[in-house]
Amino acid sequence: MGCALGLVPAIQQGVKVEHNNRERYARLAYNLGVAVEESDDMQSIADKICEAIEALMKKAKIPTVRELGHKADEIPALVEAGMKDPLNYVSVTPEELTAHLTYLFNK
Repeated sequence: MGCALGLVPAIQQGVKVEHNNRERYARLAYNLGVAVEESDDMQSIADKICEAIEALMKKAKIPTVRELGHKADEIPALVEAGMKDPLNYVSVTPEELTAHLTYLFNK
């Protein structure tokens, strides 16, 4: 469930990762059945992917972070712990992690 909940922020963060590119995101979109236009840049494709993932999560009835009983006042402690996590592969900043968690708490 954690992977599902964190997927949209991960896709958005991935736009900033050097080894990702438009073709990689277009391939992911294709595999999700998302139409991509030639004029779509990587961010536009990521947005379309995220919309498809959110729709799939609703259809699968995956609960939101709030529905799981968490509260937004947990964000600072989660950011602090996340910044110490050695698995922080993409070097997310505290501000980016705060934005990702805020997104999750506002869904």
